[in-house]
Amino acid sequence: LPPLPVCSDLPVRRMASLTSSSTAPVLVEVFYDIGSMYSYFACSVLHRYTSSPALWRGKVQVKLRPCLIGGIFKATGNQMPAALPARRVYVMKDTKRTAEYMRVPAKVPLNFPANTLKVMRLLTSISMSCTPTQLEDATDALFRTYWVDNDDISEVHTLQRALIHKAHFSPAEAEAHCNAIDDPDVKKALRKATDEAVRRGAFGCPTFFVKRAHFPPDVRDWMAREGAVGEADEEMFFGADRINQMAFLLRLPWKGPGGTGVEPSSQREEPGIVEIHSRL
Repeated sequence: LPPLPVCSDLPVRRMASLTSSSTAPVLVEVFYDIGSMYSYFACSVLHRYTSSPALWRGKVQVKLRPCLIGGIFKATGNQMPAALPARRVYVMKDTKRTAEYMRVPAKVPLNFPANTLKVMRLLTSISMSCTPTQLEDATDALFRTYWVDNDDISEVHTLQRALIHKAHFSPAEAEAHCNAIDDPDVKKALRKATDEAVRRGAFGCPTFFVKRAHFPPDVRDWMAREGAVGEADEEMFFGADRINQMAFLLRLPWKGPGGTGVEPSSQREEPGIVEIHSRL
């Protein structure tokens, strides 16, 4: 098999552009899957915050960890929310509410839930040989491909087109990474990341891990007293709706999901940015 592709250093957006500081930035590991709408919401909000000098830029570094949500569910006995009929109805409503509240355009695809094996292998290939910035751009492009454009992410040509037109990969780079979907090393790396997430306590996506040393001493003391501390040397947070709690415990500024301190309802410029497409 040919070696895994190597990306050029493209001038694209950064989720966490670090500035010089005497204090090391907080490292937040994010285990995510493109097929998880809440992963999409979480990554969008994190990018919003880590891109702003007034918020978390220079204070927080996000490390994206592609994994397979289906593998996590299988290992933990969990189920996808849409697998339960009553919960599926609620998820359709909750997606609309959450997208509107977090100011992230989204519409549930007709083929939800999708098979994300290929797209997560693709992102794993990118994570193995590209810069964190390029992984961030590819992740954002593929989230939008599925959750905004509702394209079929199980088709390789869809993934390749998204890398070229939305993430600024060259045609050769995009083709090489798509070809790497069947590479044994890529398959192994995705399985390893998924197993690691489960071993560390994940039961779904998105799941965030932060080393305990990043928390202020008084917070660490409180966690220990109240039994709110994890077993390892890190703390786990689950779900896009726990970013605010993570910020609170890390003593980071939190101004709502939009990062403005203004409630989303008063920010609205036009109604109806979110559509829900359902077969129910």
